Amino acid sequence: MSRERTLQPTATLLTFGGLIPFFAAPLVLSGAVLLAPALSSMVVIALLVYAAVILTFVGALHWAHALHDVDLGAGNLVWSVCPSLLAWAAATVGVVFIESRYIVGAAIAALIVGFVAQLYVDSTLRAKPWFPQWFWQLRQRVTLAVCASLVASAIALAIR
Repeated sequence: MSRERTLQPTATLLTFGGLIPFFAAPLVLSGAVLLAPALSSMVVIALLVYAAVILTFVGALHWAHALHDVDLGAGNLVWSVCPSLLAWAAATVGVVFIESRYIVGAAIAALIVGFVAQLYVDSTLRAKPWFPQWFWQLRQRVTLAVCASLVASAIALAIR
């Protein structure tokens, strides 16, 4: 069995498992808004931090790609740190100004922009012979799910 065929199921399972906090956040936020408003700040902080960690992770993949493919070089190394810088700034601002739903909403929007930008940059690698097509399909689905979750969380936050 090829290495790609053995990695795909594991990667898919782990990736969709990593969506659990993204899906839990808007559900918990919706309940917290009604039942325990003080809890909603903790949920938002957890969501911002988790989203920042995941955005950093997907950006870092470009560091690995640049090490693997000498044609990619410095551009991919530079890009690989951009999502983590955006994620850090968004999470920090969102946490510091947790009482302002407008600023937290802007932080969530910045994270969404980061995930979409990362997906676009990932699309530039699709033509590489070493880039698995199943990974591209997985990245598209997961990015859509993450962004939908962040939008749902922002909506739940807006009604608190």
